[in-house]
Amino acid sequence: MSLALREVSLVYGSGETAVRALDGVSLAFHPGELTLLVGPSGSGKSSLLMVAGCLLRPSAGEVEVLGERVQRWEQEALARLRRRAFGFVFQHYHLFPALSAWENVAMALWLKGLRGEKLYREALALLEQVGLGDRARHRPDELSGGQKQRVAVARALAGNAPILLADEPTAALDGATGHGIAELLARLAHQGRVVLVVTHDPRMLDVADRILRLEDGRLKESG
Repeated sequence: MSLALREVSLVYGSGETAVRALDGVSLAFHPGELTLLVGPSGSGKSSLLMVAGCLLRPSAGEVEVLGERVQRWEQEALARLRRRAFGFVFQHYHLFPALSAWENVAMALWLKGLRGEKLYREALALLEQVGLGDRARHRPDELSGGQKQRVAVARALAGNAPILLADEPTAALDGATGHGIAELLARLAHQGRVVLVVTHDPRMLDVADRILRLEDGRLKESG
C-alpha cells in the first residue's frame, strides 16, 4: 500500500468560524489504480488532495505514505518526502514561462539531486514519455494547452515519483486534448503508480479504475 488516510479530519479556523473540510475520511490507494475524487464544489476534494500530498497537516487522524506514518513529521522531513514520493499536476500548469519545456522538467529533477548531462537526458526522456520530445526546446507560450499539461505531467514524474496527485488536470482543455491527458494519466497509473485525480470532468470517468465521492467532507460512495 503506497498511500492511506485513516479517520482524517481537517478543520480550518477555530471557534464559531471553524470550517470542517474533512470529517473522518478513511481511504487506501494502491499502485496500478487511477482513482477519481468527485463531488460538488466545497465538498473537501482539494483539501483531501493537499492532506494526501503532505501539503496540509490533518487536524486529526493518520496519513501513511510508503509505509510511514507521517502526520507528526517535521516540515523539513515532509519536504524531503514530497520530493521523493509525490508528483503534483495542477489545472493551470504552473510552468516557468521563461524556461523551455525541458528546462521546466529539469528544474524538478535538479531539486531531486540530478546534475549535469544525466539531468538533461532524464528531462528529455520524460518529455518523450508524454509524447513531447519534439517540443523540448519550446517555451510555454509556444505550446498548446494540452502540450503544457503534458509538460506538467512530465515534471510530476521527475525522480520516478510513485504517487501522482492531480487537481482538475483536464478542466481547461478541449475535448480531444482532455481525453488525451485522461488516457495518459491512466497509462501512468497502470505502469504501477498511484494516481489520484480531483475532477469535475466526465471525460475522466471512462479511464478510472475507482471513483470516490465526497460531500461535506465525508466519503459518501465509491465504485
